[in-house]
Amino acid sequence: MDVANVISELEKQATTTGSKTQARMAATANKAVAKARTKDSMKALDKLTQVVDGERRIISDPPLLVPADEVFPELQADQFMAMFRELLRRYRQTLSTDRRHLLEQYRFSQMARKVVGVGSVGTRVWVVLLEGPGPEDVLFLQAKEAEASVLERFTKKSQYGNHGARVVAGQRLMQASSDIFLGWQRSEGLDGASHDYYVRQLQDWKGSIDTETMVPQGLEAYGSLCAVSLARAVKYDNAGTVEFLYDLDKHLWYFIEVNPRIQVEHTVTEVITGIDLVRSQILIAQNLALHGEEINLPAQNDIPRIGCAVQCRITTEDPENKFTPDYGRILTYRSTGGNGVRLDGGMGYSGAVITPFYDSLLVKITAFGRNFELALQR
Repeated sequence: MDVANVISELEKQATTTGSKTQARMAATANKAVAKARTKDSMKALDKLTQVVDGERRIISDPPLLVPADEVFPELQADQFMAMFRELLRRYRQTLSTDRRHLLEQYRFSQMARKVVGVGSVGTRVWVVLLEGPGPEDVLFLQAKEAEASVLERFTKKSQYGNHGARVVAGQRLMQASSDIFLGWQRSEGLDGASHDYYVRQLQDWKGSIDTETMVPQGLEAYGSLCAVSLARAVKYDNAGTVEFLYDLDKHLWYFIEVNPRIQVEHTVTEVITGIDLVRSQILIAQNLALHGEEINLPAQNDIPRIGCAVQCRITTEDPENKFTPDYGRILTYRSTGGNGVRLDGGMGYSGAVITPFYDSLLVKITAFGRNFELALQR
């Protein structure tokens, strides 16, 4: 719904303003959505299977895709069927009742080992072909091995007894709408060791937008959409910060973090939008409406953005001592000022005593202007 609303708004703005930029943004978003809708089990069916003697079979394409009977030729067909049915039975138990009932309409057909992308290199990945009542009614599931979190050895042992369950819990927490067949299981391999897996559909309408071709307005709209979607996924309903980085040279988009609070850089947003974020956060916490008389925030697409702003922080850190916070008495201090300069001060004044037990930040300077170059000059 978030994507549909953004596309609708872009199309409306393009119609009312005649903006070619808005029209291109809407067309790009529509194209990405249309492409994502083609990524389903039917596409995987055409790409990964073929009909042999009237039966649908997974294509053998070593080493990228190898049917299980080729991976383990020493096992008999009935052993395969018994083993994989037991795996599916345990996986079904991790689904909700309605989804378990839906999955039971399909029968196990075949399984294959699959080599996948960078994020899963070195882990076991299997695809499972399930067939429904009709000849073209198929479902492809993908089981990816889940290992211990890389953070576990630095913190504490996971509260989940199955690493697949941990991954599923994290995805359900972050995603407003997860894959309906998202579940987990544990299996004992022929090596005698137990392996945890999380399971989902092989293709489930995943899509993305090429940020390399985006104009600045498009990046801004994309960033807003990502931020709103993340907040809604975890049902966050107060002021917060979602941070991204964009590599201008490589045209790559990076997510950094989400903070359920005001950030140090909030002054940049305040000067270019005219919105008092600190006041708004306090009023939101009092259950006042965003667009009510007290807070009076405009709609997302109507929030003003005037010029550019840059923030610098004056601290007592010593650059010759690994930027360790310095302390003592400030003998002389003089701040900048003038049009387009905002100061948020703390201990920045002559005679102030800086202790080793306090933040080394003295003052935040936010300079703003009609464009980025003017803001930098100030």
